[in-house]
Amino acid sequence: MAAVPAVQRLPTLQRARTLEIYKLVSDWSGNSGEILYVAHAITANGAFCLGDPPEQDTRKGAKFHPDQRYWDKKVQARIDAAGGVRAIVRIEIDCTLMPCAGLGGCFWTVPSLVQKTTGLSVDLRIFSHRDESMGKNDNMPKRYFECRSSDTHVDLEPKYDRNGGWDWAAL
Repeated sequence: MAAVPAVQRLPTLQRARTLEIYKLVSDWSGNSGEILYVAHAITANGAFCLGDPPEQDTRKGAKFHPDQRYWDKKVQARIDAAGGVRAIVRIEIDCTLMPCAGLGGCFWTVPSLVQKTTGLSVDLRIFSHRDESMGKNDNMPKRYFECRSSDTHVDLEPKYDRNGGWDWAAL
């Protein structure tokens, strides 16, 4: 029987310490309680926050996770105030954990919510901050993956499987 080829992982990413993002999320890797979530639009001129991190919701189910509750009319208003969706190069999402993948899970739902909010097929870079033991091959506990807001379920799964390790770039 032929061996199954190993998944080609994304390269380890040394993430730029963009002030707008770094000051908000740099300490999230030490979080062991609540699930935190925020997104920033990356433009040619820098970055801007798309919305405030949602308050915790103790109800059960993915639709109550901060990942899905984040994408609302306030996000669209901030995009409009910053020059509209055409100025966005990509959206970077920071979350305590990688998105859940169950039925109606954030992994499957969030890209389409971004698409619905922005009206564009935009590049997404999704960062987790807590060690979930996914980085055994590269010794990088924090993970990221890249996709597009227009990706289908068929497109998303192999992109998630290619997740790579990341850390903040040195000053």
